[in-house]
Amino acid sequence: MPYENAQTSPSPARQARLLADILASACKGRPDMPVRAYVQGAHLLGLRSQGMGLCSRAARHGEPPAVELQTLPSSVKETAELLLGRSGEPDAAAFGMAAVNLLLPFPAEAATMKAQELIMAKGRGKRVAVVGHFPFVERMGQEFADFWVIEKELRPGDRPEHEAEALLPQADVVAMTGTTLLNGSCERLLRLCRPGAFTIMLGPSTPMSPCLFDWGLQALGGTRVSDPELAVEGIQEGRTFKQLRGVEQIIWLK
Repeated sequence: MPYENAQTSPSPARQARLLADILASACKGRPDMPVRAYVQGAHLLGLRSQGMGLCSRAARHGEPPAVELQTLPSSVKETAELLLGRSGEPDAAAFGMAAVNLLLPFPAEAATMKAQELIMAKGRGKRVAVVGHFPFVERMGQEFADFWVIEKELRPGDRPEHEAEALLPQADVVAMTGTTLLNGSCERLLRLCRPGAFTIMLGPSTPMSPCLFDWGLQALGGTRVSDPELAVEGIQEGRTFKQLRGVEQIIWLK
């Protein structure tokens, strides 16, 4: 099993293997299909084919779109391979994850539910760490014995990312943004979690890939696009995920 609980420095090789596992789980046994359209906005991006896949931008939110859409591949599987990296273009990898999210089948066991509801249910009265400053964090901290929000771009009350090494081993519940798959930190964060902790990945970038359970996650909180037209419109208008229409939040438990 790939998952090990060892507090070590980041391992680019293991992170690359994690991404390769996700890519393989999305592409294996699935036919390729042409990309109908790409879309990118201030906060989100995606692509359409037989369905639609979403991802948060890997570049800093609010910055002008950096990827020239005409340089992207014409097929979904070729786009998915961008998950493994294209030098100097972090949003290219995000388009790769959007393609992965389009390719992965909807799990039969998944249920419509907001990830914060699961975090609240699992974490009430316990020590909870959230990696990524989600909009819901301001209204839930009082429910927990201890509550830490670990963030790269600090806001009042957040803890800097270097404190993850001290905080995550203490947490009973760890929730991490799916963008940790894109910024290279996911694999190490999972190794910092103590055995027995409840771990969940959440956000529009989160792939519904069963291999993530083998890497140490107990739950995946992702997104299903129910109305691609509405979703595209919202992305082009620069809406955040919280503001986006035409999507459903889903939970898949191990």
